[in-house]
Amino acid sequence: MQRKKKPKKLGVVVMTPRSVEEVEALVRKKLLWKLGAAGLGACRRIVNEALGDLPGRFPHSTQVREYMMEEGRLRRLLNALGE
Repeated sequence: MQRKKKPKKLGVVVMTPRSVEEVEALVRKKLLWKLGAAGLGACRRIVNEALGDLPGRFPHSTQVREYMMEEGRLRRLLNALGE
């Protein structure tokens, strides 16, 4: 009679993020180590593009505070990614 083997636990599968929210989730959950160099580069590119799009998202002078808060958040995220 054969013994039944226990199924192996599969690790968390991390796919390359496609949005700033997904990058934030990876940083928050501390799963960046599962990404390769290409995945980290994609994360940096996503955040840099979001930083470049900020002036278009907050074009009015009444939105300075929101702009500064969003810029600070994205800069902290970029620092967490190692740049």
